[in-house]
Amino acid sequence: MWITPRPAPLNAASPSLLSALETCPKKAGYQQDSETRGWSRPSTRTALGIAAHAFTERTLQGSPARGVSLDDWLTQMWTLVVEEQRDKLRQRWPGREVPLPTSWPGYASTKVRLIRSLKRRYQSGQISNGAPGTARPVPTPRVSVGGHPPLPWVERRLEDPDTGLFGYPDRVEEVDGRLRVVDLKAGVHQGSMTSGQLRQLLIYAHLVRVALGRLPHEVVIVDVKGAEEQTSVCEEMVAQTIAKACSDVAMFNNAIESQMIPASPSSESCRWCDFRVLCEDYWEARADDWNVRGDLVGEAVSVTSGHELQLALDSQDGAAPYRLVLPSTRDIRSGDYVVAVGCESSGFNTSRARWNSLVRVVNDRSGD
Repeated sequence: MWITPRPAPLNAASPSLLSALETCPKKAGYQQDSETRGWSRPSTRTALGIAAHAFTERTLQGSPARGVSLDDWLTQMWTLVVEEQRDKLRQRWPGREVPLPTSWPGYASTKVRLIRSLKRRYQSGQISNGAPGTARPVPTPRVSVGGHPPLPWVERRLEDPDTGLFGYPDRVEEVDGRLRVVDLKAGVHQGSMTSGQLRQLLIYAHLVRVALGRLPHEVVIVDVKGAEEQTSVCEEMVAQTIAKACSDVAMFNNAIESQMIPASPSSESCRWCDFRVLCEDYWEARADDWNVRGDLVGEAVSVTSGHELQLALDSQDGAAPYRLVLPSTRDIRSGDYVVAVGCESSGFNTSRARWNSLVRVVNDRSGD
């Protein structure tokens, strides 16, 4: 019924993987297992974040064509990156009707804030890539170092062969003689730098030192308004972060070898985790105050028209069957076990699958 991840031992790790290890090692296991990683699919929330990030980076590097106003160019760029992400959602969710971007949660506020912020930064001269009404400063000459191109670097892969750590910093630059690692945070709710964001940036700082032979002076978060939050970098901070990262990887590899990867189920760690459709620890730990009523598991006691089920829910022994409406393409029969996550309420004792609900069918015919 439930699936235990069986990943290969890690020989490399990125900041995002290290974050998963810290949040829930079992989630990291599912991500690394080729048999289970496909259950993790992008959502409109993640697509909007990627689009916002891409929009910011592209506008920082580009400029309007002659005769195109700044407003029109920004709007065109925004539409382009959003449609790219919608296309990727369609690819990852074949047969599903991906909603229009204008209906994505947070779409309007993200678009307005980003365009307004970047327009203001262009007009104030903070960004000078040839946009109308801005002046282009004389760039500081840079030379290549150790086979790397001149700074600034944008999303360039950096790695440390000794530790196996690698990553893609948004931007590595030198301003007024100060080496900086910059991370663009396009979320409209970005507040102060979190401990997880600082850890990510300190890993990037280590990777920059491996590449350039010198430690960055500071790490920087830039939000959608263009506001910067800087943290000075010191040897001790970086050393502690790298030691913790290496320790986490070693502990995870030991857990893989012992086939006992621990889980850390909680309302916060499980809320956005697609792997709860596979994870027994989640279903055993979840509680009423986790606000996950759209997640269901039970035996199909009847099937109507190939898409309307009556489920005997595991959490409601002896209660009346629960009605679940799924896409008609699912091959489900009475006696099958069904695991569905991310459904929405559709009346009394009834749920309906959303466009991006994940559904597993466990039966004797296929095993899963």
